[in-house]
Amino acid sequence: MALGSGNEKAEEAYDRAVEKKEKANDALGRSEEEGNRNCDLRELEWEAYQKACKERTNAAVEHIIVKEAIRRCNLQL
Repeated sequence: MALGSGNEKAEEAYDRAVEKKEKANDALGRSEEEGNRNCDLRELEWEAYQKACKERTNAAVEHIIVKEAIRRCNLQL
């Protein structure tokens, strides 16, 4: 995989993860506004939010690694 395309893919994965986390956060917020009437639904929304946070973190780390690899390669040219 070329580093340039790797960087684009890492950026896209990060953007998708951020969007997914925002949607999960919105769903969790709506659940709290409704007074947690359905505890099972609230639990599922909390789990989805936690998963989205982890995915966003992993995507951010991958993006940083690719950017650092590009920086090192540019310095070696």
